[in-house]
Amino acid sequence: MKIKPAVVRILAICCFSFLCCSKHSSGPDDSGSPEEKVKAKTIWAASSASFIGENLGGIESWQRLNSRLKAANGGHALQGRRSYDKGIPLNFASSAMAEDAGNCPVSIGSFKPDWVQTANGTNADAIMNFIKSIPDDRTVYLVFYHEPENNVNSFQTSDVLLRAFARYVDIVLSSGKTNVHPCFVLMSWTFKTQSGRNPDDFNMGKYLKPGQIDKVIAGLDGYAQDPSMSAKSIFEAPFQKLATYGFTRFGIFETGAHASANDPAARAGWINGLGEWVNSRNDIELVSWFNNGNGQHAGPTGWYLGTWNVTGNVYSWDDSDGTVSAYSKLLE
Repeated sequence: MKIKPAVVRILAICCFSFLCCSKHSSGPDDSGSPEEKVKAKTIWAASSASFIGENLGGIESWQRLNSRLKAANGGHALQGRRSYDKGIPLNFASSAMAEDAGNCPVSIGSFKPDWVQTANGTNADAIMNFIKSIPDDRTVYLVFYHEPENNVNSFQTSDVLLRAFARYVDIVLSSGKTNVHPCFVLMSWTFKTQSGRNPDDFNMGKYLKPGQIDKVIAGLDGYAQDPSMSAKSIFEAPFQKLATYGFTRFGIFETGAHASANDPAARAGWINGLGEWVNSRNDIELVSWFNNGNGQHAGPTGWYLGTWNVTGNVYSWDDSDGTVSAYSKLLE
């Protein structure tokens, strides 16, 4: 059969168009270079506690903060809440995260299993039962033994910690709970020479199985004693070190900044800088403000957003330093 020249030309044009489109389109498996990756929306969260000396529960103080933030930005709420458990909760309902239901879509929790028992599998069933009890419709970032560095001793060595964490990741990934993300959190202080620690002793990826490291969120806690210490100066070098171990997903699980005696507005500026730096990257999945008065360096006023005072038993709280407004903008 003889094909007419016009038909040949049409077929050639179609084939050329198909090849061009195939060459330049990116499918779901084509991640491209790091610069080409689409930045996922960072989860902005907060822990919360009552003001120092105040008798108010953790969830109530978090709700108070969330309401103030929404009022400042036209209704954009915190996406997550940071909470802490000791030991292994019996189930989700008995954990600190249970109060998140109806308040925020993401729970950022932590628990503290015994390292030796986790490493040798003695408590594997208890950990698995806890994880399997987490509702399927709740996104959970679950930290294994928050800030473990100070708990290293001759019995609970750093090597035991690394083996325990690998066993924990194994349990999470074999649970079938794809909504639960295994995490660890180290102190940014650990990565400073002044700490006297070797960060390599806390390479939490050392005993992970092939393919598991991309499932783990590598977390840090870090604070600015003065707003002149930028968030970038606190976190960037430690994240770079964690990346050398193979980690690709990161989170800031606690942060805050103290006020400047000479410049009350400087803390709001610090928060603006935090947001700009986080948004300049495509690998920080969550940031949680430590809205709390606890901790070695919290001082007499804590890390709370806004400015609070107490007269007798009456507490007042305002945004005279602009920090509530600054943090609220990050939620938009």
